[in-house]
Amino acid sequence: MNGKFAFIGAGALTTAMVECLTTYYGGAENVEFYLYDKFPEQYKKFFGKKFIAAEKTADAVNGSDYIVLSVKPQNLAEVLEEIKETANTHGKTFILPAAGVEMSTVTDVLGDVAVIRIMPNMPLRIGYGVTALCRNKFVGESQYYSVCAVFAACGHAFELPESGMNAVIAATSSAPAYVYLFIKAMVDGSEALGLDPQTMLEPVCRTVIGAAQMLIHTGKTPAELVDMVATKGGTTEQAVSVLEHRDFHNAVVDAMAACTHRAEELAEIEKHRAEENK
Repeated sequence: MNGKFAFIGAGALTTAMVECLTTYYGGAENVEFYLYDKFPEQYKKFFGKKFIAAEKTADAVNGSDYIVLSVKPQNLAEVLEEIKETANTHGKTFILPAAGVEMSTVTDVLGDVAVIRIMPNMPLRIGYGVTALCRNKFVGESQYYSVCAVFAACGHAFELPESGMNAVIAATSSAPAYVYLFIKAMVDGSEALGLDPQTMLEPVCRTVIGAAQMLIHTGKTPAELVDMVATKGGTTEQAVSVLEHRDFHNAVVDAMAACTHRAEELAEIEKHRAEENK
């Protein structure tokens, strides 16, 4: 990639994205980036990486080509105003990862700047992330596909219209939590059956990974693979019957609907906050 990254805010998402950029895309020895946070003790997490600790937000923006606005939504307006007043935004591409915050929030303050909105998930930090992306009309092809390449190197990257960015949170960004709950239930169930939970954690995790890989590589639907495993009168059929009786499918669908509803609520809150700041 031609261009340097800056991260405004050094929280958990920045940690995941830095791992993606420096480990899976460019290599820690080759990738230099700017880092700014109000609390410099946060930088301890990045020791060993080739980063420049910026003294001010403007220093990070001015020294970079791609600026990741990795701050809480309620703090974004303040950061954007600071950038507007103190930094040079010409030719910069802003990357917006905040849930419920539209690209227009950035352009309403900074003007006609390039904005890429992303919705990643935490497995990004180990090279198994899933990231949805969209862009505004000011983003050039080379800038956009350079950013896409970074996230593709750390798992899977795909494009959505901005109208789908709140809904995709339920399917990818929040979804690891559902999977962790499922795995916990599997491990707890193993213990109830007399198996050692510490012994069973990795086999259960690898079973989940293998089942997902079967879906990706066989081209079969989830329902078709359920039928392949659940032979008539067998053990799997009994297990699936219990899950169906407990309405497992609709519980997941309802959870995703609740997640999306909250994302839309947050989007409305941010819209009102942006209006008040005008």
